[in-house]
Amino acid sequence: MITEKHKRYILFLFGFGLFYFTRTSSFVPIAIALAPIFLLKLLRSHKPAKGILIIVFGFILVMLCNFKPPIDFDDPFLGLFVLIRSVLLGIVLSLPYIATRLIKRGRTDFLSTLIFPFAVVGIYFLESIYGPFDGVIIFYAYTQYGNMPLVQLLSIGGPWLLIFLLSWFSSVACWFWERDFNFAETKKEISIFVGIAVILVFYGGYRISPFSHDYENKSVRIAAAVLPNETLEKVGFIRLMNERLFSPMEETLQVIENTTKQAALSGATIIVFQEFSFIVLEKEEQKAIQELKKMARKNEIYMCVCYVSMPELLPGEHEYSFGMMELSDEEEEGRNMAIFIDDSGEILMEYQKTNLVFGEDNWVLRGSGEVPVVHTPYGKVGIVICRDMEFSDYMRKAKNADIVLAPSYEAVKSLSITYAQMLRSVENGFSFVRACGNGLSVAVDYNGKILSSQNNFTSSNNIMYADVPTKGVKTIYSTTGDLFAWMCIPGLIMVSFFYGKKKRISYKNQDAE
Repeated sequence: MITEKHKRYILFLFGFGLFYFTRTSSFVPIAIALAPIFLLKLLRSHKPAKGILIIVFGFILVMLCNFKPPIDFDDPFLGLFVLIRSVLLGIVLSLPYIATRLIKRGRTDFLSTLIFPFAVVGIYFLESIYGPFDGVIIFYAYTQYGNMPLVQLLSIGGPWLLIFLLSWFSSVACWFWERDFNFAETKKEISIFVGIAVILVFYGGYRISPFSHDYENKSVRIAAAVLPNETLEKVGFIRLMNERLFSPMEETLQVIENTTKQAALSGATIIVFQEFSFIVLEKEEQKAIQELKKMARKNEIYMCVCYVSMPELLPGEHEYSFGMMELSDEEEEGRNMAIFIDDSGEILMEYQKTNLVFGEDNWVLRGSGEVPVVHTPYGKVGIVICRDMEFSDYMRKAKNADIVLAPSYEAVKSLSITYAQMLRSVENGFSFVRACGNGLSVAVDYNGKILSSQNNFTSSNNIMYADVPTKGVKTIYSTTGDLFAWMCIPGLIMVSFFYGKKKRISYKNQDAE
């Protein structure tokens, strides 16, 4: 016989078991819609205090099971770092559930289904701005990257509208469950949700249909190249940067020239190389740039090359923190740079990476925070580097671009990071080409449609080609920004006040009796 205690164990296992598959590279898209149903039900099956503790514990446990360090730290404090990060992230992810439990209490009316999506969007949005985990990649809009009609909602409200719809589905499903799946009594309310969802999905379907766009004969062939880096593969990323193991420039430039020539002969007009294409001594940087300018002019091709320029280390002992070397006051950091050279050998723009990964600021300086966009015969082209694409608000600075080039390198082997970054194209209406070392290179159009992709782990070819639209589109989100997310915050406050007032009225009535 299954007791209430057994049912709670089952809810815990199903809820957090499903949620685990929203945090891995091999995520299951539907898991993020199903997991909250069981977690909300689990939360309601306990008294508030106990239910909240169980939810927080479950999220922390999933984070501990799922977390993989972005780099191989050679430091005894790694375990402490993993624990602290997992605890913080677990608490952040549990906050909307806690808010829902405290506000909703015993309410079962249909309006109460809005508490959870308001809480999810409002709390996660504020965390993405002011919390310990900057950016939006920890949240789960990217899990739906293959559901093209649904992903188009990002063009209206960014990732937050999609997250709201998924969370509302979970909340409505849990509400339906609590009413014993009695459709006869709930068909009106269910019809309201389904009607709104159908309208939004229909919008997405129209946006990706041939009726809404046509870029035939209005495209440019772009090559995304990933160069082999034997030193990096041999010693690892952290040692490469700590010891400033500079690239053998003569050999590296020869590989870049051969790759550029091959791309030009294959009909490419633009070529973009991955992040960390080479690491150059600061005093030799200009010499390397002159060689790149000659290559572009000789092959009559636009080139985007990303490299790190660093001064030499001073002799002597250095201290380490989490495996990363700390510079002395007399030493200077380097710069993670991307340059864009036209087919006549002139530099059109330079860009310095702004949004650095954990620990990267030990080695390189943060950029100015501006996203350069230049006019070319092939549309307006912008450049960012890797993690910059994980920030919706930052990438709105490139909303006027038709094409964004993003040299990248994954510190941890993963494909989901590329899926998350692809969403910025839908939000802002530009096409996106990502040349990615140790990950997935991809080219997508302004609707997020994959034009070409190349898995760096399985492909023997180091060049990916794609015919990319030369004209982007305007989106609502690029104009209004995070307005929808901001609106969810007063929405949460209003429902909290509404149910708080109803509770006070209920108490007064009881006193009168």
